[in-house]
Amino acid sequence: MNPKNIFFSLVLLLSLFLSAQEDNSALIQLIQEEQRGLDIIEGEIQYFYNLINLRKEVREQYKNGNLLKIERAFDEDSRVIDNMFRTSDAQAISMKVGELKVIYSDVPELKDQILFYRAKSLKIRGNVDKSQNLLEELVDNYQSSPKFDPALFLLEEIYFIKELDSELITLYNKFPSNKSGQQKYQLAQAYYNIDDFDNAKKRFQLLSENEEYSFRAKSMLALIAYFEDGINASIKMFETLKNEHQPSTPYYDFVILSLARLYSEKKDMITSLDYYEQYLDLQGDLLFSDSDYGIATVELQKKMNYDEIMYEIGTQYKNAKDYDRALYYYSLIINNPVKSEYFASAKFAVLMVELEKGDINTVEEKLNEIISVNNILLETLNAKYSLLEKYKNLRTDYSKDDISENERTSIKNKMDSIESALQKTNTSLQSLYKGLDPVTLIALEMLEEEYLSYNSIISEMEAVIKLANTIPNKKIPKMLDKRIEDSDAYLVTLQMISYLGHLQNFTTQDYELARALAVEKLHEDFLLNTWKEIRNIARETNHPNIAVMCDNSIEILSGNLESIDTIARIQFQGEPSADMKQLIREEAVAIEQNRDDLIEIKQEVIEKFNKKIAKRLDKEKELLVEENEMLKETYHNALTMMKDDIVEENDRYQISLLDVLFKQSQTIDEEYKEFTEQMKNE
Repeated sequence: MNPKNIFFSLVLLLSLFLSAQEDNSALIQLIQEEQRGLDIIEGEIQYFYNLINLRKEVREQYKNGNLLKIERAFDEDSRVIDNMFRTSDAQAISMKVGELKVIYSDVPELKDQILFYRAKSLKIRGNVDKSQNLLEELVDNYQSSPKFDPALFLLEEIYFIKELDSELITLYNKFPSNKSGQQKYQLAQAYYNIDDFDNAKKRFQLLSENEEYSFRAKSMLALIAYFEDGINASIKMFETLKNEHQPSTPYYDFVILSLARLYSEKKDMITSLDYYEQYLDLQGDLLFSDSDYGIATVELQKKMNYDEIMYEIGTQYKNAKDYDRALYYYSLIINNPVKSEYFASAKFAVLMVELEKGDINTVEEKLNEIISVNNILLETLNAKYSLLEKYKNLRTDYSKDDISENERTSIKNKMDSIESALQKTNTSLQSLYKGLDPVTLIALEMLEEEYLSYNSIISEMEAVIKLANTIPNKKIPKMLDKRIEDSDAYLVTLQMISYLGHLQNFTTQDYELARALAVEKLHEDFLLNTWKEIRNIARETNHPNIAVMCDNSIEILSGNLESIDTIARIQFQGEPSADMKQLIREEAVAIEQNRDDLIEIKQEVIEKFNKKIAKRLDKEKELLVEENEMLKETYHNALTMMKDDIVEENDRYQISLLDVLFKQSQTIDEEYKEFTEQMKNE
């Protein structure tokens, strides 16, 4: 759970009893912005209330037994969505599917189809894992659904994309009928991936008669031949495919690349390099830009593992002693803006080529330059750790209540200076730490941000706890009237957190819509409780007609409350974790309870409750401190990992440098011998 969300919700409750000493500038700013964009908010609210009315209408029709009419309306709406899927407008599709879910959520006979459209929409938006979960639910529980076959197709496709080969095989064999060519190919590929060549071969042989998948299936049979019959048999089959088809055939380049690699394994460098060049020719205009060395376009890098193949080709030319061509392909990797794991290897390979060419002095200069950069990196990483330790200590000092304003200002300036220094180290790392492991660098920056956040939150919590434990009792009575009035506002805020608490970022419009929904929900909830009280009185006084009327109102209000929560989940795409929701419920209950109690509660009870909240905050702070220690360890491990990478690379370059220096000393010895011989002759 995000510590910021925990802290925010707890402080909301505490603020019922503490004087307004906290900085509420951010909240005030948001409240001031409520007046802006009112027309937009009203339009959105009207949109969602229209959905609620449609849902009520469908619910009434379902109660009256008009299922056929509902299904016809659903079919019309689903046809609109089917047409939208052809446009690939993910946002519009998502909104339309959300409408479908709201309107027809009370019709269990349509749940399977709603599941399908939700899963398909999620897949288009890139949320493959959630899509997979929904499709698995549909396939397991709704096998008579009209959407079963397309759901099965989508689920198998997801398994194929995620390389869940065993799951794909199991699912396919469980429902083997009505399979398309794509599904059959995916199954054969899955068998190949798990090294079940017998089943893969049998499936690919059947697909070789399929017009669409024939070429790909025969290519895979040629690969299987490599494992079963040897390299020559595989080459023969690939050569046959090459000769029998035109270069424009889809996946023809895969055949050419396979031949390049097979001939490389046979040590036939001339033929291998010829096929590599053919492979590059097939990429056409996608390959190079007008830069000095040429950079792969984004389209090409999506199509092929660019750096891997460039490194292969460069290495083949290096082995063939064609150093200029080798340097050309290595340089493509080095100049590629998107750094990969081949970046460092390509840099090292360039030096080795220069060494083999005999340019010893140039190699020494480049090696010393790289080693120097790596040493700077190591110093930067060590500096980061030291700066973070200083920042933590300053944060602790800043939260103390026995320091003067001048001291506090001085500490704040030092913290700002450290934050600036940390940003400079990040800039240095981004410019120097290229190619080794970009994922680790990104993770390190995220960990550092969380580390600073934790320290900030802990120090703020310590200040609030001290305030809770030391606030004079005489202040509390003066606050009671104001706090009772504010209770409803804080309940609204807590409800808003339940809508927005799971989001990393949210817009002002999101905030305003969440507030409008929260106010409406609390209003509906108040009416619901009022009608329940009236119903109880009616029953006690023997007025059954009034009780029935109350039941109808209660049912409508309950539906409204459910609809409001459904709207929030759709608009804000999810909801907080179970722990977060539980925390919010606890705080809301506490606020409601204290709103009633504050009217007559005694001052000493208030004091005890105040300290109880402080004690609770203290426990939360202890948990955050423990999490912070774990985060600190994770951060330290990330730093260590980066340092180990750099040290390992440095060791490799140091060994090469020693080799260069040794060769230089041999050259000097030979020149000295020649010089002494000349002196003797003279």
